[in-house]
Amino acid sequence: MKPTHVSSLVALAACAAACVPMTFSEKGAVDFEKYRSVRVDVQPDDALLTANKHLAQELHRVSGFQYVTTNPAQATDLVLQVDIVSVDPPDQEGENYLAKVEFAAYTAQGAKVDSGEDFDDSMTQAEAIEDALDEVAAHYIRPYRY
Repeated sequence: MKPTHVSSLVALAACAAACVPMTFSEKGAVDFEKYRSVRVDVQPDDALLTANKHLAQELHRVSGFQYVTTNPAQATDLVLQVDIVSVDPPDQEGENYLAKVEFAAYTAQGAKVDSGEDFDDSMTQAEAIEDALDEVAAHYIRPYRY
């Protein structure tokens, strides 16, 4: 085979490989078949920020949990404890507030199923906290495969 034919075959193989369809998937942070419900417990839950309500709404909207509540009297498969660890003010004018949250999901028996931390920033303290809580909700996104 001539060298030009070999290079043509290599180029053709490279083009064919570039056209291979890609698969995007997310298996889920927890087993949503086993853990169908969650209670949200954000500390501290400032009445002005309504952090518990905000996170519960976001989880209801994007997560794989079938039932989300903030009511401690409701029995759930998991309790998602979220601590607003810090909200750092901007160092200079034009910078954003930076919020850090830590979270852990526990069974009713107290076994830790999942944990992590998230950060986000925004122009106001309240928005920075809400954005960090949105990151927690995104961690529990519904499983998908495309």
